[in-house]
Amino acid sequence: MQRPFAPLGWLVRFGAVVSIAVVAPGTAHAVCILTCPANITATATSRDGVPISYGAVVQNGCMGPVEQTSGLPSGAVFPPGTTTSSFRNSVETSSTCSFTVAVSVVSPAGAPAAGPLGLVALAASLAACGAWVVRRRRD
Repeated sequence: MQRPFAPLGWLVRFGAVVSIAVVAPGTAHAVCILTCPANITATATSRDGVPISYGAVVQNGCMGPVEQTSGLPSGAVFPPGTTTSSFRNSVETSSTCSFTVAVSVVSPAGAPAAGPLGLVALAASLAACGAWVVRRRRD
């Protein structure tokens, strides 16, 4: 049995990866193309992440709704790192698209960075204020 749609290849359009499905000869279906939002970069001020809202996936010539197959929905809090959100047409499952959300974490202005050097900076700022800084020795 021949499937009515077969993947043709990949197309990069406006920074989003789009797969295209073609119609087999003799069928009455149009070509289904999904277009995802462009890749997103964001900065969070804590390790909790940042809420990200993105536009809808656009369908052209498709039957059936779009379903998300991986990633987080629009408006969710995306954690630090890179998250890939993938979508497909629920009827014509060979039509897919995806994009990435890259979240980096930056310390608020004036806050010491995490790690050993950040603790040294914190100790130095406390000492400048006249506070006693005591370091215990671990055995």
